[in-house]
Amino acid sequence: MAHIPIYQEKRARGSQRALIRYSLPLLLVGAVLVVLGAGQLGSGLDTGEQPIAAASIVSNNGTADLEAQRGNLIAALKQQPAPTQTAAAAPATQGVAVAPSPTQVANVAAATGAANNPGTISTARPVTTSGMSVFASGAVVNTPFQVYAVAFSPNGKLLASGNDDNTIKVWNAADVNTPISVLRGHALPVYSVAFSPDGKTLASGSDDTTIKLWDVAAGRQLATLKGHTGAVNQVAFAPDGKTLASASNDKTVRVWDIATGRELQTLRGHDYVVNTIAFTPDGKTLASGSNDRTIKLWNVATGQLLTTLTGHTAFVNGVTFSPNGKTLASGSTDTTVKLWDVATGRVLQTLQGQTHSVYTVAFSPDGKTLASGSEDASIWLWDVATGHQTATLQGHTLGVYSVDFGPDNHSLVSGSKDKSVRLWKIS
Repeated sequence: MAHIPIYQEKRARGSQRALIRYSLPLLLVGAVLVVLGAGQLGSGLDTGEQPIAAASIVSNNGTADLEAQRGNLIAALKQQPAPTQTAAAAPATQGVAVAPSPTQVANVAAATGAANNPGTISTARPVTTSGMSVFASGAVVNTPFQVYAVAFSPNGKLLASGNDDNTIKVWNAADVNTPISVLRGHALPVYSVAFSPDGKTLASGSDDTTIKLWDVAAGRQLATLKGHTGAVNQVAFAPDGKTLASASNDKTVRVWDIATGRELQTLRGHDYVVNTIAFTPDGKTLASGSNDRTIKLWNVATGQLLTTLTGHTAFVNGVTFSPNGKTLASGSTDTTVKLWDVATGRVLQTLQGQTHSVYTVAFSPDGKTLASGSEDASIWLWDVATGHQTATLQGHTLGVYSVDFGPDNHSLVSGSKDKSVRLWKIS
């Protein structure tokens, strides 16, 4: 199944809205036909939001109850279907570590083996969970809109989500039933959120081309940073909290002074959309990943391009540095995750097994575990030292756009195209 990146998906939806305006009579006829067809499936189907919640609830023994089955059917009628591999899988107990299928194990892309520096290629293997338990905490937030970004605050007490309804929601991580605040101000969907290192400021990047800074405690807007001419796909604070970096569809990476809102650097060099950025722990180097299939490392102080990492065969959607700054992880539309030696630019390992685009990657604070979220609706956990998969987190029904670890190493939050935010506990 061909993957449509987030920014292309949003543009496609804009075109669809234009078609609706000019083709309303035809759409009305089509709607009547859809209603008649749904009637053949059963007159008792509900068309409200409840099926989303019902479809995500699985009984403890792993067997979906009747309501969940009913919800899955309605969701299939209402939403874009999940990728074939995921849809074909049997219902799994929410949050349980699940071994990959033989198809996933066999799904090793030949193109990756032809990379310049392929390093070690690690393919998925049956998972044994001895000494490790993975479970959902029971916190599942179903929303009316897709969730593009999630982030823990530095102390782990708050969560933030960037949403398709143009808002940022801030939650108490211990009680996610109701948001603490809903931040409004963006004119289009919010693709990225990031807390400052002291947790007092939240930054957001949007399809409206702007970056906004928010006072977390007061829930009010502090500033709007303007300069990009395309959607802002990711924002990231420097470790000292004094600067912010942003990645955009305009092919640039920009560095901003938080105190003044002034643009300090415009980093040019990518040939196409820049999807993702990350600072090294010392704040001296910035990594950027692009639809041009490359990762670039930049000197933050001078704006100089240090090196270009090549090896992915499709869009680079996510990058993140290990806590010690020695390893860079990247996730790609080529379905792989790569681990890079920052000092040499060499590929250390290529992690394979997820069956569709990898949108997001995150290291645990101790650097021992890497999480990757995919269009196939799964989140995989990897042992960084060995490159072996240790668990699969199942529960999402559509692509996982964003994952982030809490500071305790055992909490993980995920945001998805299925309109939910999920909290996971890993021990």
